[in-house]
Order: sequence, then C-alpha cells, then structure tokens
Amino acid sequence: MGMRCGLALAMLTAAVGSAGCFNLDNITTVKDLRVLSVSADRPGFLVDLDNPGSATAAELSATLTALVVDPQAPGGLVALSAHGCPDLLDAITAATGQGTKLWAPGVMGYVEIAPADPSPTPPASSLGITGVAQDIEYQPALTPFGFTPEEVGLLFTPMPSASPTVAQAIKYNRDFGVDAIVTLTFTLGTETAGAIKRIVYWPDLSAQYPGEVPNQNPKIDRIEFYRKRDDITGDPTDIWNDTPTVSIGAQDKLYLLPVPAADAIETYPLRSRNTQTMQIETKEVQELLVFDYFATAGTFSPAERRDEVPVFASPGARIHIDSQYNLPSAADLAKLAPGGVVDVWVVVHDERAGESWAHSTINVTP
Repeated sequence: MGMRCGLALAMLTAAVGSAGCFNLDNITTVKDLRVLSVSADRPGFLVDLDNPGSATAAELSATLTALVVDPQAPGGLVALSAHGCPDLLDAITAATGQGTKLWAPGVMGYVEIAPADPSPTPPASSLGITGVAQDIEYQPALTPFGFTPEEVGLLFTPMPSASPTVAQAIKYNRDFGVDAIVTLTFTLGTETAGAIKRIVYWPDLSAQYPGEVPNQNPKIDRIEFYRKRDDITGDPTDIWNDTPTVSIGAQDKLYLLPVPAADAIETYPLRSRNTQTMQIETKEVQELLVFDYFATAGTFSPAERRDEVPVFASPGARIHIDSQYNLPSAADLAKLAPGGVVDVWVVVHDERAGESWAHSTINVTP
C-alpha cells in the first residue's frame, strides 16, 4: 500500500501521429502541441492526524503551472480549462467495493477550476519569463486547487459509526495518504492536448521523524553538454563550454547531463505494509528522481533516466542520468528546426508529485 510506486508522476497524454501501425513518432521529439510537464508550487502537504481539518484552505492548496510546447504554432495563444477530481469517499462507492470512477459534472467531488488568468496564454517569452523557448513555449497557470479543510477532515477523521468498508478506507488514508487530482485540457487553434496532475496529502509523522517537511519540487541546476562518452565507465566526457554546434554530415555525438540542485533529492518517511506480518511499517527512504528528455528535432536515447542503480547492475555500479542526443535527418531539421536551432527540455519528477524542468538550445548543421 506504499505510495512509492509512482503516485507522484504527472500522467501526461499527447497525440502521436504514425505512418503505419509500427512506425510511431519517437516520444522524445516534440512536433506539435504537447504537455511536457505540470508543476505544483506546493506538490505535497502534511496532514495533522490529531486534527485533520485544522489547516486553512490556503495552506492545503497549490497553484499549477504547465509546460506546453508547440513548434508548429509559434506566437499563438493557449487556452486552458480544468476540473478537479478530489478522491472523496462516498458511501455508495465504498459499500460496493468499487474504486475511484472517472469524474464528470454532477458526480460528487467534481469541481470546475478557472485558470489564474482567464485570457488565453501567450508564449512565455513574451511574458518576460527567462530561460524559455522563443515563441513556442507556454506556461499557463491554474488558480490554487486542493482539498478544502472540510474534505481533509472527511478523508482523515475516523468515523465510529461508519461501515467497515468506509472505516477501512479512512484508515488507509491515515496510514498512506491520499491525493487530489486535476485534469487539464489545453487548446491552441485546432489542436488539443491534456494532462492529469496529482497533489499529495500525507500523514504528518514529524513527531516520530523530526524535521519532516512537505515534499518540495526537485530542481535542475543546469544542463551540461558533452562530446563523448567513456567506453569503459560510460561517463560523458569532453564538456562543451558554450552552446553546442553539431553536424549531421559529420555524424557528431552529443550527450546531455542534467545536474540536479544540491537539495533535489530528499529523504522522507515512507509507510508500507509488511506482507509477511501484515503490519504497517515506516522507514526513511531517499527520493527517486526520474528524468525525461525532449527536443524539437532529433531524438534521445534513452528517453528516460532514473537516479538509481538498474536492477540488473552489480551493487555499487555507477548511476547514469545522461542521455544521448541523436541527430535528426536534414529534412526533419529543415522542417522542425528553422535556422538549425533545436530546443531541448529535461523534465525531472520524484515519486511524490514533485516536478520541474530545465530548457536549453543546441545548434545543428547539415
């Protein structure tokens, strides 16, 4: 019942075109409207189990900001709509043993959420946001969303008169936490893309684990570029000290290495059920970070890296979080990267709903 298995990952959806059943576009190449990430300014909250409903609404909600990219529509306007899906427990669902259903208007807990600015969002560069892709990157924001104090009280307060099913569900919430869900839809012209973001509410265990704080977003300090990779260690070598310029004709190599901020990896108490004793156990674990790579032309391999030793590797093996950038064809370069400037993004997320990203550019020549 632990929440380490990816509860925090933003489940992003995107349309992908194909020329045939086995010729799908590479997921790392951004050709049209895509949602690459959704970040919450406060991705996690700690709930006082002695008084679950004591926090204010402001203390239990977060503002969401999306990373939306569309190379085919520079300078456009992105419209945002969203609805919240608090995983509220209702007696009928609990009594029938059914899980969470898809939420729709009229269903308990469904709530429409207005964007922070109801007007369509222009490119981030035009808003004075630095370090973004010129004219093709958008960062629409959503007004604060989260459980209300009343909902937190409902989800985390034992009810002596509740049915066994309801009582067990609340016990699970108190043991392992629960999440609020936001479904977002982005529209740019005739294109539409969507994403689902989770905000996590955890039991406050600071009495047993002093210093426990709500989850923070992991940050990428910078993206480094390398020309080579060591054949023995696999480490990238020969760093670029300026914007990389790589040639398709010369078949140049390029490796991207995201450098996490010093405090990106947190240690936190994780509760899980011991399958042998069936008892709830708590242990301190180190956060797992996952890195996803994207570019407006070319591809990355692998598309994802994890900040952990692979299960098949020997104990103490090196951890590699860099990815190789594979050059596009000359035709794709001309079509997707005018002037040879390729935008790249690295998105980092942890297992507790924390997420952020970093952007850079490279120059690709024929």
